[in-house]
Amino acid sequence: MQRKLLIIAAAASFGALFSHQAMAQGVAPAVLPMQGFLTDGDGAPIDGDTSIEVNLYDGDVSPTVLFTETQTVMVDQGHFTAYVGDGGGALDLALFRDNADVWVGIAIEGGTELPRFQLGSVPYAGFAQYSTNAQNLAGMPATDFQARVTGTCAPGQAITAIAGDGTVTCSPTGDITGVAAGVGLMGGGAMGDVTLNVNPAAVQTRVTGTCGAGEAIVGVNINGTVTCASVGDILGVTAGTGLTGGGASGTVTLDVDTTTIQSRVTGTCPAGQAIRAITATGSVTCESSGAAGGWPPPLTVPFFRASGTTGTPTLEPSSPPSGSTTATTNQFVGTMFFNQASSDLGLRSSFSRARLQLTCRGSGVIEVVAFSTVRASVTCSSGGRPWTATSDEFAVGASDSLDLRVRATSGTLEWANPVLVVY
Repeated sequence: MQRKLLIIAAAASFGALFSHQAMAQGVAPAVLPMQGFLTDGDGAPIDGDTSIEVNLYDGDVSPTVLFTETQTVMVDQGHFTAYVGDGGGALDLALFRDNADVWVGIAIEGGTELPRFQLGSVPYAGFAQYSTNAQNLAGMPATDFQARVTGTCAPGQAITAIAGDGTVTCSPTGDITGVAAGVGLMGGGAMGDVTLNVNPAAVQTRVTGTCGAGEAIVGVNINGTVTCASVGDILGVTAGTGLTGGGASGTVTLDVDTTTIQSRVTGTCPAGQAIRAITATGSVTCESSGAAGGWPPPLTVPFFRASGTTGTPTLEPSSPPSGSTTATTNQFVGTMFFNQASSDLGLRSSFSRARLQLTCRGSGVIEVVAFSTVRASVTCSSGGRPWTATSDEFAVGASDSLDLRVRATSGTLEWANPVLVVY
């Protein structure tokens, strides 16, 4: 709602309202009393606590704010009294000294500022404290001026401090009778004015020489001139693909990155063996190349249900470890005594690696374990059709005992024909 404000008096009682404390201290009060009459847009007087924002400007349309403050006043039938400078802000009376015209702008309850009005002459009495020398001289108190110095010092002493009242503080004079030039200096003396200078034969004169483009300072002369020499245009060496090292200063080194580049292969295999793997350092891993002088063909060994725990196991082709489960915990469904000396399985010592292969449908995991250590695993996540899955390669020992276990991850997991492909 649009509000209207009628200023009845501004600073009409500037000195009277605060005369007790202000006069006791000998300074003008730093507040500006202001009275007014506040109505709403229909002209009805306003009652109750009201927030007013008071701004002091250096002109009727100037944007320069000399002072601003927001405070809550009690409005009684439209009448209110506010004390500008008493609402949390510090009103500096010097603004009346420094500005010939001061204008007041007021906003009610955070609204648009009402038309400004100019202050009269009464507030300017506040800066009278800046124009009187009753207690000050040239605007400064007497304590800022030095009384005539009347103190003296005894022989062998010198004045080291002068008090405001003219008295002095004395201290013994020094015992130095001469100044000698030390390392890097020359001059000195034992009386009168003594001068010391830097000895340019011992101390470097300020370097003033410069070098041209593509040159660098390689020597500094005693007189500050320099010796220059050509330099290269390379600012840095960066290690590219397959290299490490490099740098931007000093002597830089580049090395072959052995994690990317293969070191020269130096390893060899004996007769009857072939290289199976080459390390980054160039060494090799060998294995048998087969009794017939070539690689033996892979062998497929099925899992079976064991009829005993000792001796050579008996295959049970009538009940192969195939089936289904909904259990989410491990279920042991097959086993294999992997003895490379067992002639009935047709295995030879040349078989040292294997892969698990089977057909599955549904969601779950099929694992080959040796005494709870997982050697290989297949994750089945097929939809409606079964699919053949193969695990990663794993090593087999001369007499491993391997178990087959399954578990579903959701729904039903089906599996069939689990075998080990050894080679």
